[in-house]
Amino acid sequence: MEAKFIHKVKMIKRRRRLAMSKNCSCCSDKLVSKKSNVTGEYVCYCNKVTEQDIINAVEKQGANSVEKVIKVTGAMVNSNCKINNPKGTCCYPDIVQVINKYKLEAPR
Repeated sequence: MEAKFIHKVKMIKRRRRLAMSKNCSCCSDKLVSKKSNVTGEYVCYCNKVTEQDIINAVEKQGANSVEKVIKVTGAMVNSNCKINNPKGTCCYPDIVQVINKYKLEAPR
C-alpha cells in the first residue's frame, strides 16, 4: 500500500511540473513563465477569453482540468501571444492563475 501512495505522489508532482511547462502554439520555442498576473480585459487575447469565461467553463460546464477549460473556452487555439497578449507571453499560466484565484472546482 505504501508503494502505491509513493507512486501516486510522484505522479502528482510530475503532472504539476508538466502543467507549468505548457506552451501555446506560438510560444513553443521556449517555456512559459511560471509567474503570471492577469492584466487587462482578457486572459487569452488571441481568442478573447475572459476570466468569466473560465469561471463559467468550470462551474457551469464541468471543465475539471486546465486542458478541459482550454477546450471549452477556445483559449490558446491558433494563438499568437507574442503579438496579441500585451505581456508578450503565453496565457497558459494566466488560465491556471484564474482557476487558482477563485479556487474553482467542477460540480460533482
